[in-house]
Amino acid sequence: MDPIVTALVILVLPLWAFGLQVGLGPVLGDRRGGWIPTTAIGAAAALSVGLFFDQVLGGPAGMQPASFVCPWFEAGSGGHALPFRFSILVDNLTVIMLVVVTSVSFLVHLYSWGYMHGEERFPRFFAYLALFSFSMIGLVITGSLVMLFTLVIQPLAYADRQGDEETSRQGVAAPAPAPETGLYRTTVTV
Repeated sequence: MDPIVTALVILVLPLWAFGLQVGLGPVLGDRRGGWIPTTAIGAAAALSVGLFFDQVLGGPAGMQPASFVCPWFEAGSGGHALPFRFSILVDNLTVIMLVVVTSVSFLVHLYSWGYMHGEERFPRFFAYLALFSFSMIGLVITGSLVMLFTLVIQPLAYADRQGDEETSRQGVAAPAPAPETGLYRTTVTV
């Protein structure tokens, strides 16, 4: 099993789930709309564990670091061009973090099935959860700052913009702080 290809598959699974969830989530409705991202993250977690056992525990010193570097574009011209590269680095720490991130993400997806039960925006929540998982996996395997920006910051900024637009369309305001303490008010009933 090639670690670079496996890491790319682990990265693409949540993005694929996001696309399917955006397209099919509203059609599937509540309770059935979360199975696509949950299955994709579960598969990513299984691949991560398989990569861990195959590569990290497979040899006496773990795996040799593997990297993939591909030129993406250059900023500037002539001899002063600044190259930007698409790069992925997979080593022992990357594989361990892939296991942690995908396992925790899978558990969050499972927990969210019950937590979001009956919510109106159940499919949209799972779509954004898959997008967030894609960003966190991208954070683990990226080997360059350009990829960090592309894989982590841009998808999360997109999700944030979508949430702001929906909130403003509905006319929902954020909770106001309590004037006495400056903290948000909470009500406790016994």
